[in-house]
Amino acid sequence: MALNRYDTPSLQNEQKGIAHLARGLVHAFRNVTAHVPQVVWHISEEDALDMMSVASLILRRLDGATVTSKSP
Repeated sequence: MALNRYDTPSLQNEQKGIAHLARGLVHAFRNVTAHVPQVVWHISEEDALDMMSVASLILRRLDGATVTSKSP
């Protein structure tokens, strides 16, 4: 997926940064639920809203992304 033209170091860093944010958000949830069984996950309202904001940013950027194919 291409979030931008990816033709300058700044755009490459932007693409990589969004990818890192997405991985980090997934790991924040995955590690808690997959490695330590919990029925209730205690999180403050502020932290939950911050995580939802990051998820919203990532999803908005993905909405404008272009699907690319790998070169043979």
